[in-house]
Amino acid sequence: KRVPPAVISLFGSQGSGNGQLIEPRGLAVDPQGNVWVTDPGNHRVQKFDAEGRFLLALGRGKGTGEGQFNEPLGVAASGNVYVADTWNHRIQKFDASGRFLAQWTGPGGMWGPRALVVSPQGEVLVADTGNKRVLVFDTEGRFLRQFGSAGSGAGQLNEPIGIALAPNGEVVIADTNNLRVQVFTLDGRFVRLWTIAGWRPSARTEPYVAVEGAGNVYVTDPSSHRILKFTPDGQIAAVVGLGGGAAGQFNLPTGLASGSDRLYVSD
Repeated sequence: KRVPPAVISLFGSQGSGNGQLIEPRGLAVDPQGNVWVTDPGNHRVQKFDAEGRFLLALGRGKGTGEGQFNEPLGVAASGNVYVADTWNHRIQKFDASGRFLAQWTGPGGMWGPRALVVSPQGEVLVADTGNKRVLVFDTEGRFLRQFGSAGSGAGQLNEPIGIALAPNGEVVIADTNNLRVQVFTLDGRFVRLWTIAGWRPSARTEPYVAVEGAGNVYVTDPSSHRILKFTPDGQIAAVVGLGGGAAGQFNLPTGLASGSDRLYVSD
């Protein structure tokens, strides 16, 4: 069924000022309920409170130095803040006030990482998109393990984009170019998958995922300008929104984050 979203708040506008955005992507909600948004067109990450008031920005312009970004597309916030600095092919770590702490890459290097998430166990899981795998680190950037490989079989990946953790510890991945969602255990064992008919394997229509407290899975369907809701086992539960510019309508929705009984969407 199609569900019209009950819009709680709207924030952001196009531009480069504080609180303005150019093609926002990744989203994260921190333990205090603040919302972190990647702002790749401005090569920065911005922090808002739960009602959308601008708080601070990370990033010192486009570049390769510490605290600089090249189109960051993913963010995770768990006390400290971790950013997928996509076209610098690395992860950067900051404290909650925006102070740079560390940076790292993975074994053999990363290629265009799009999203990441921090587990309750203190592991940082990164969708290493171009290398078609998931990399797992501790919070200091020490490599722990990886899973996934290039292909279309169960447990294989082709351009993984969004990544999220379910309440039961399962890892939910938008396996974009295979047009499906795959679910793994935290140690990387394949569990199940389901297909997403509306996805398109192309730039600017990259889907992200979020999982709510009940375990239901939300995915963006950018080219169809909507959000899809699934039960934990992959049964479609609702279609949220439709194309347009009004509140509750979407134009290439990408990033998603769930927190405090709210669903945040990068439109």
